[in-house]
Amino acid sequence: MIMGVVVAQMRATDNTMSEAHVPVLGILNQRPHTLSELAERMHVTAPTMSNTISTLEERGWVSRRRSERDRRIVWVEITNLGANVLKAMTNELEAKLAHFFDILTDDQRQQVADGIALLWSVFRTAGGDQPRFEENP
Repeated sequence: MIMGVVVAQMRATDNTMSEAHVPVLGILNQRPHTLSELAERMHVTAPTMSNTISTLEERGWVSRRRSERDRRIVWVEITNLGANVLKAMTNELEAKLAHFFDILTDDQRQQVADGIALLWSVFRTAGGDQPRFEENP
């Protein structure tokens, strides 16, 4: 239910980003990855991920770079433009979702924040590092 609302709100934002692009850019916002790493993390085939990366590359949101140590390895990394688009989309989405919390008291907002922090720690422990949608620290 929550994800349905988030996806609906994301579709209503003023950006050209598909909901499938958000987690890929979020992953790349952490660090560069190979195409096979991205495909594995997103649970898609390498050809599907290659198509996604080609689209993101055409938009200038990611770039591909050959490894200097092993020329067979190609790193995919987010560009400054891609990071800016991701940040703008995230900010717009947060603003759209904020009104859902306007009816809550301060205590209820804190309970929600505590619950999210707890869920984050549970899923981080179970699944390793997941995409972060904010800028790198």
